[in-house]
Amino acid sequence: TSINSQPTTPNSKLNIAYLLPLIAETTNEEKNTQRFIEFYRGAILALNDAKKEGLSANIYTYNLPKSTNNIDSILLLLNDKKIDIVIGPAYSEQLNKVLSYTKEHDITTIIPFSSKIDSTYYFPKLIQFNPPQDSLFNTVLKNTFAHRNLQYVLAHFKNCNNKGEIFTNELSKLLTENNKQFIETIIKPESVDSIISKISSDTTILILGSSRINDVAPILDSLNRYQLPNLQVWGFEEWGANILKKYPQTIYYSLFYPNETEKYKNTYKNWFGTRKQTIGAKYDLLGYDLTMLALKGINTKKQPILNPQISNINFLQSKPKLEYINNRWLNTNYYLLFWDNISIKEISK
Repeated sequence: TSINSQPTTPNSKLNIAYLLPLIAETTNEEKNTQRFIEFYRGAILALNDAKKEGLSANIYTYNLPKSTNNIDSILLLLNDKKIDIVIGPAYSEQLNKVLSYTKEHDITTIIPFSSKIDSTYYFPKLIQFNPPQDSLFNTVLKNTFAHRNLQYVLAHFKNCNNKGEIFTNELSKLLTENNKQFIETIIKPESVDSIISKISSDTTILILGSSRINDVAPILDSLNRYQLPNLQVWGFEEWGANILKKYPQTIYYSLFYPNETEKYKNTYKNWFGTRKQTIGAKYDLLGYDLTMLALKGINTKKQPILNPQISNINFLQSKPKLEYINNRWLNTNYYLLFWDNISIKEISK
């Protein structure tokens, strides 16, 4: 989509509302609430950095726990503040009410977490960061597999029906449609020997069709008994860092590739204390990135709402590529990552 809108000037002050569950109402909500507190911390650091560049915003933060019954009264408060951008909510159950309101009042809305949004609530100022699974699958499959002539082994797990199996089935269809040769098999630890015997000396990609750790861990342990420099494994980030690192040639895709600066780390420590060590996606970096998107990548007064300089924003974990699809802006970017037995690196799609 062509973007012709003018950038937001440093003198234009935005009114931004965060709708997040920042106070846990039950013990079960405490773990999730901490994630959203991290998200908000990252947002605060983004606001601080933007202020140094001459950008400013009025921030209104509303606690919106999952079990809230007063969502309507919270939304009414947005009227008085003349909100330009809403960031949130956190939970899919809250989407319909929030989007019904922001659509009616023509408020730019960034949905950070939910991948499933009822198309009834799409409108030209809606930004969906987390794409639907089928949409992301389609993009990854076409970019990665449609035009490459490699040897593919598609390994299914018996009685498996999770994300990994769905992805593998879609890959099977794509390869068939493109007249690509591939092998399909049912896999279990004791059958690894027979699969290895089918692998040629050419580069082979073994797609393990399950996103469950317990399914794939023993397979990867078995593969490690062999020295197969030409065998790569296609995995899923749901395996977690420890499993992804079991086999030193594992490829997977993700919306996130944390690359925060030392400056950011030090600022976080100065403001909030010691940062909890996590591997993989970090909620504070997502809060930082999406707040920077709101401050520097959006012009709420223009159509389309995206600023041309969005590609120049210093994102720390994600680089949203927003495309106008079905009457809303959808993030279609992802990282293709590779574990090389030393570190996780980005590789070309």
